[in-house]
Formats: sequence, C-alpha cells, structure tokens
Amino acid sequence: MIALTGEMLGCARMACGMTQRDLAHRSGISIACIRDFEQERVRHLRDRTARQLVMSLGVYAGFSLPSEKFYTYLTNGLLVSILGPVTVARNGRQLQLGSAKQRRLLGLLTLYRGLPVGHDTLVDILWAGQPPRTADGLVQTYVSRLRHILWPSDGKSTVESILAVDDGGYKLQLNADQLDSACFDHLIAISRLCAQANFDAAAFNFYEKALSLWYGEPLADVEPLYEHPLTIHLRRKWADAVTEYAAVGLAKGWYSYAIPHLYELIRKEPVDEEAVALLIKALAGCGRQAAALKVFDDTRRYLDEELGVLPGHALNEAHIAVLRQTIPPPRRRQSEETLKAAAMERGVL
Repeated sequence: MIALTGEMLGCARMACGMTQRDLAHRSGISIACIRDFEQERVRHLRDRTARQLVMSLGVYAGFSLPSEKFYTYLTNGLLVSILGPVTVARNGRQLQLGSAKQRRLLGLLTLYRGLPVGHDTLVDILWAGQPPRTADGLVQTYVSRLRHILWPSDGKSTVESILAVDDGGYKLQLNADQLDSACFDHLIAISRLCAQANFDAAAFNFYEKALSLWYGEPLADVEPLYEHPLTIHLRRKWADAVTEYAAVGLAKGWYSYAIPHLYELIRKEPVDEEAVALLIKALAGCGRQAAALKVFDDTRRYLDEELGVLPGHALNEAHIAVLRQTIPPPRRRQSEETLKAAAMERGVL
C-alpha cells in the first residue's frame, strides 16, 4: 500500500510546478478527487489511484533536472527557513526578524510546528534558565512582534491565526509550503513513494530537490537550539536522505552526483559505515580507485584508534568490490525522451 497523504500530494505537485488540473490531465484522475484529497475531505485513496498519481508526478519530475523553476512556488507568500540560519521571506523578499531572542523564539516554535510550546519551555530557551523578573511580559512582547512580522495581511486571516495561544503556550501554524523543513519532509516522502513505484529517476530528482533546500546546519545561528532533540532529529533526517539518495544513484550508475553529499556526511559522521561504503563504491564507479581505497583506509584507522573496532560487513564488502573491480561503469542519466517513452509504455502519458 502507498502511504500517500493530501498534504504530501499537494507539496509534491507544487514542487513540480503543476496545477491540480495539470495533475488530473496527466494521471487520468478527476480534478475533484485530487482537490478533495489535498483538502483532506477524502482521507484515503485506493492503492491504484495513489500509485497513478505518484507515477504521474514522478514522470513529470523526471522531465527536467532540479532548476530555478522548483523554487517559484516557494517565493510566493510566506516562507520560513530553518535548514540553515533562520530566515523569513515574503514574496521572495527577506524580512528582518529583530533581536536574537525573537529569532530564538521563532526557531523554537518552528521546531514544534503545529504543536503548542509551553510558557516554561519558552522562558527556559530564551534566557538559558536565568530569566529576568519581567520574563512574562517580555515573552508577550516578542510574540506580538513576531506575529506582525509573519502576518500576511491578506484580509483572510487574523494576526493570531499564524501564532496562536494554546494550552498556556503558543503554537506556530504554518502550511507545508511555508516551511522549508516541512517541504523537505514531504519531498523525501514522495521520493520514497516514487522508489516504491520503481520510478528511480523521479525518486532521484525528488531527493535532489529535497537536499537542495539545505543551506547549512539547521538553525545554525540559534546556538541554544543547536543540540535540541528536534534539531538533532532534523540532522538525522538529512543523513538518512543522503544515504537513500546515494543508494538510488549508485543502483542507476549515477555515481558522481552523490559524492559531494557523501563526503559532507562522513565529515560530520565519520563512523556512519553505510555512508562510507556508498562513498567508496561511488568513487570507484567514477574510476577513482585510489581515492576509494584511501577512504577505506582512513575509516578503518579511525574505527581502530577511536573505537577499537574493525570495519563491518558493508565496509569490507565495498573494499572487496574495489579490489576485484566488480563495480559497474558509470551510466548517463536518462534523457527527457527516454523518460517520456517509459511513461508512455506504462500508460502514464
């Protein structure tokens, strides 16, 4: 069964630059069905319908490599970004967030998107456990200022609708297309769905689009949140996405695309043996056997000196594959014409 949700579908559709009518035309599914599903009036789709929608999105995404077109829907309206330094933009123009504590407040509320954050938690993060006597009033001041920064002034929503009072705390209410980390989550989910449907080229493109949203360490300029459990979880999701992206690319023979991401991952997590094994294979697949063997030797030495352990199965298997030269040569990425032909054969276009 394909675990597709309306929010995931809408996010992926917008990432492709498609309207609901475009998707209806390509998939053969009625626009009313797509609209009702995205607006959650319909909670579940038949597996065949969900698969057809995923395949249609996957084929469309595969027609072009990630480009500026992907970002057009992100530049309209509000966009809060935390996959790097915290920023807020409206219609492509960056807004001023004010003081460091307002930035800290936004970062914390964003991590808990859609969930209430209690007053005590807010005070603890804002003042690192040493609040002034005026902390209660200051929290209200920071919240009020933040509301007016985020408020769209579109005549359809109140100033409280984005940053609401809830259970004695505050709750930030953003749509998936208003927050880069939420968009990342849904693009990764669609990548996995495309892989389930054997649309590896489309899955690879969606992974690229998701990873391109990262522009540094999450909440890089909000030090009190850097080791927050939810921030650590964000970094883990990025690491998982990199290894999944690399695995899809290596299976297709597209080695070079994954190498920069894998180098960055093992720089941060040198004992991630799965990522190291993928990097070794990717380097060897590009004809860089010496570099692949150096990565293995460096990792083996690190494991021995720092942890007192030997390389595991994945690392040894990659090492043997390099020595025996059993890694297939690289292949070119499919062209648009090839993807369209495959889509027509499967009845998607």
